[in-house]
Amino acid sequence: MRGFRPGWALTCQVAVALATVIALSFWQFSRGQEKAALAAERDQRLAAPALAAEGFAPGMPDFTRLALAGRYDAERTFFVIDRAQPWRYLVVTPLVTNHGVFLATRGRTERPRTGALSAGEREGLPLARGALGAPEVETPSGLIAVAGVLWPEEGAADTSRWPDGWPKAVNGMNVSAMAELTGAHPREVRLEEPSPGLVPVSLAYDFSPGTHWSYAVQWLLIGVAIVAGYIFFGRRRSGRPD
Repeated sequence: MRGFRPGWALTCQVAVALATVIALSFWQFSRGQEKAALAAERDQRLAAPALAAEGFAPGMPDFTRLALAGRYDAERTFFVIDRAQPWRYLVVTPLVTNHGVFLATRGRTERPRTGALSAGEREGLPLARGALGAPEVETPSGLIAVAGVLWPEEGAADTSRWPDGWPKAVNGMNVSAMAELTGAHPREVRLEEPSPGLVPVSLAYDFSPGTHWSYAVQWLLIGVAIVAGYIFFGRRRSGRPD
């Protein structure tokens, strides 16, 4: 290019910067494709017929639908602070079937409390023993049949402050610990229809592929800005007097 002499130092810096932003853009685009594929698999499983309990295996994919029949172990219910709605509990009760015990999230209920949420509660942080109260909820008795969805495990709450007795009002979900305490399969099953008196639990799970794609475009725009700056400063260098 006539009158364009950026020099080797600037050229090398720009080459490294461009290689970096192109790699980051490609990575974000690839992550977006992965998330889109996961979302498609989720939708496919949610639209499929529910599997019978005898076909269950602990390693089954998330969002697989299950048809369960059994009796609730009402004495060993967990009230778990809902991360999406901290003023509510997720109600998790073991469902005893002929094919094992399942941790059934039966719905949401309001948390019994006075005053506003503390900062720790809003952030889902561990709370002091006794800071949570277990509400009164109705648990269906007798043999029941329900359909639910195998839910992804989202973190593992600290169990050191969990109360000793039952029911347990706890600050977060820890499926492995809950399964060990109840002899259940180490998977959460979110029921498609709530128990009487409870608010439906959300079955929405956003993989957000668009977020990664927008980041990919942003990195490409940064690359364009780098090239524009390279041309601008290269011309200025060429115009300097010797």
